[in-house]
Amino acid sequence: LSVNGVSVGSTTSSTSTDATKTGTNTADGSGKITFSFTRRTHHVHLSSLDIEAAQVNSVKMSFNDRGDKTLSASSQYMYKSNGYTFTLKGWTHTRNYAKGFLRNQPGTATAVVSGLRWAQQPLQHRQTRQ
Repeated sequence: LSVNGVSVGSTTSSTSTDATKTGTNTADGSGKITFSFTRRTHHVHLSSLDIEAAQVNSVKMSFNDRGDKTLSASSQYMYKSNGYTFTLKGWTHTRNYAKGFLRNQPGTATAVVSGLRWAQQPLQHRQTRQ
């Protein structure tokens, strides 16, 4: 996993909905933060992201709404909540057992969060089920 191009280490798969990685990062100057998930084993999963910052709207975005589908890795999938946009790209499937998106091919999938007007403030984030 990398956040804004900086590796933050590996995560593990889990059937739990508890976060498998947490951290603090700062959005870039355009108000975006990019999470990059590189497939290193059979699958890499993304079920939700939680974004929090002091004195602003926080958001917990679940990606478990598409059932079992095969996706085009070159397509983008957008979600909006509390003024933030989550753009997912590089994912090959959605699966109920993954509680969201997964990639089962070599390569990297991303989740870009934009609309972070408080770009210079550190952000707390949690990713689940990678």
